Amino acid sequence: MEKIFQNHISQADDIYYLVRDDNRFSVQKTFIENLWKVYQPYADPDFLGHFPNEFHQRFWEMFLTCKCLEMDLPVSTKNTAEGPDILINFSDKKVWIDAIVPTSGEPGNQNTVPEYTWNKAVTVPEEKVILRLINAVTTKSQKFSTYINKGIIGDNDVCVIAINGGQIRHSYFEDEVPYIAKAVFPFGNPYITIDTEFMSKVDEGYKHQPSVKKASGSSVSKEIFFNPNFSFISAIIYSVIDFYSGIHSIYPFRVIHNPLAKNSFESIKFLGYHYTYNLKTNQLNRRKIVE
Repeated sequence: MEKIFQNHISQADDIYYLVRDDNRFSVQKTFIENLWKVYQPYADPDFLGHFPNEFHQRFWEMFLTCKCLEMDLPVSTKNTAEGPDILINFSDKKVWIDAIVPTSGEPGNQNTVPEYTWNKAVTVPEEKVILRLINAVTTKSQKFSTYINKGIIGDNDVCVIAINGGQIRHSYFEDEVPYIAKAVFPFGNPYITIDTEFMSKVDEGYKHQPSVKKASGSSVSKEIFFNPNFSFISAIIYSVIDFYSGIHSIYPFRVIHNPLAKNSFESIKFLGYHYTYNLKTNQLNRRKIVE
């Protein structure tokens, strides 16, 4: 078996060199090497060639696959780089998972999520974070459409987008409704209504926000999972896990189910928090699935 960290690599992401060469990250290096031992039979043929320059993306694919194997899901091996990253092949259905790690955006772009400001209080740029997540969802949806048109994915197959938001600045600072839910459902800011006479709570919830605006003023829909054109996407798996925090996380995933999904993901007990939207009650429900 080839090693995942190779000393002869001279062009790679800075993080690759950091984990490979800095003894302060020896625990994380061992963690990744152990993941590779499990993942290697399931990796794309070009995985090792891309890993040094696509560290976060390839780590996410590997981590996600290993977690599926830990859950005893029937993951199939791949012999081609074409198609989604992971195939879970049940006897009665196929579940395809395609992974993506969006960034904060290009430097200089007005829609890019800004750097942290450590010396003063600032408002978390929530709408810019959500825009990055919407872009990830639509990008992978287009990829899934391509795979469907090519016949790689069948009519009864389940399509799941796996997004890791850990490389988007400020993505950790969210409230009860996760950013990824706000990217596909019209949840706005939380509100609470107080009866000032009796100083009691009358109502609380989230404002209706069907879209977010780019810096140009154009609107981008947040109602992706209310749109029948996205019914081929069954669910979104979301995490902010990275090579450093992945060692300690027990339930690292959030699963957002599409209420209009053509093929359901509900029957798969994927560990983590599952969010389902009830179209009749207009509520987002959360449940935790454990072993």
